[in-house]
Amino acid sequence: MRTLTALLSLLLAIVPHLSANNGQNDEESSVTSGWNGSHAFIQSTDGNFEVEFGGRVHLDFRAYSADFTPDPTFVLRRARLEIDGTLYKFFEFKVQPEFTDEGSTLLRDGYINIHPKDSIQVTAGQFKAPFSLEELQSSKYFDFIERSMLNNIVASRSPGVMFHGHTADEVVQYAFSAQNNRGSLQPNPVGRPDFFGRLSFKPWQEGALSKVNFGGAFALGKREEERYLRGRTSSRSVVFSDEFDLNGDLRTYNIEGLWVHRNVKLQSEYISARAERLSLGENGSDLSDVKSRGLYVLGTYTLTGEDKKGNGPITPKKGIHEGGAGAWEIGFRYQFFDIKDSNRSDTYDFKVDWWLNKFTRFQANVSYETFRHPPVGVSDTSNIAVLTRMAIYF
Repeated sequence: MRTLTALLSLLLAIVPHLSANNGQNDEESSVTSGWNGSHAFIQSTDGNFEVEFGGRVHLDFRAYSADFTPDPTFVLRRARLEIDGTLYKFFEFKVQPEFTDEGSTLLRDGYINIHPKDSIQVTAGQFKAPFSLEELQSSKYFDFIERSMLNNIVASRSPGVMFHGHTADEVVQYAFSAQNNRGSLQPNPVGRPDFFGRLSFKPWQEGALSKVNFGGAFALGKREEERYLRGRTSSRSVVFSDEFDLNGDLRTYNIEGLWVHRNVKLQSEYISARAERLSLGENGSDLSDVKSRGLYVLGTYTLTGEDKKGNGPITPKKGIHEGGAGAWEIGFRYQFFDIKDSNRSDTYDFKVDWWLNKFTRFQANVSYETFRHPPVGVSDTSNIAVLTRMAIYF
């Protein structure tokens, strides 16, 4: 909370200086504020200073069929405030606190991006590693209530630095980063950052293939007697494979693809990871590498005909506040996640989304989860998870 208070105090201190004359005419130095259709904003009329305010609240109810799963419960999954800004058209920044965090890591995003041109940019601070299409897609508008099981082995936010950019029309997009990769605000304990690289392509600019995007990424890290590679269902209800003690290199690769056309979306991703266990066996011998892999394929269809975005809101043709029915969308996802010689889960997800308007969505997901081996002490090899969410965006 002190981080947020300090930031708002800084903004309040900056605005009066922007509105002062400082030797320029009033038109150049004045400040405006308002609502741009999606977010509240403050900006200078000369375009040198702009701040947008947004956020999200996700309230879930979750229930499961198996005896070994958690009890049905309400969950305040996210409550975030987003502050994005630009200084002198060259420096961009973002601060995103999370108010439901119980681990004293209030900050999610906190970085500055130096943006001299689209093809050459540098980001420094805490941000998402450039790896995995679904991880890079915002949870604000993600198609299913939770990301797939592949997210078990995907890096998320951590401190670091990244070089990135794209060509005209985003035909080629690239990113390379060095990050701690131990979680939000966490230091790196091995004296060497994890390295990430990502390339994606959007080769067609017209017609039905204009929103085809595909690519791949790699991650190279090191673990020194650290635990990692857990298997957990995407409903977050069952841990079907415990973490492993690792010591040595950790290599992860992925390939990904996305296609959006009118009211249809298709997306898929495959990820493979291999981790060393050097000197962890009897008398200091090496254990065999831990290998894991996963795949998801998803598709969505907007029943009411609204256009779909790769990762963004659906704007109903007529929201319920206008006397309409809102927008309705259905979807299906198949996913599997396998940790060799340990366990595997296959999951089938079905969803219905109701967009009451651009800023409000009700989601319902039903997942059928199966396990090659049941959790220790139980005989069930499957679970049905029902997840619902009321989401508010602003």
